Amino acid sequence: MEKIRAFRKGNGMSIQQLADTIYKRKGTVSKYETGDIAIDLVTLYKDQFI
Repeated sequence: MEKIRAFRKGNGMSIQQLADTIYKRKGTVSKYETGDIAIDLVTLYKDQFI
């Protein structure tokens, strides 16, 4: 999910900051970015964050 990483870096956020924002663990966000797991729609659109 290169778009997640690009969004995060484009907004000057660390993985931990993004994880805190979407209420997920740092490891989970890392797995989203590498494509190991897919981000669910509820998380993706929660509070219209992304």
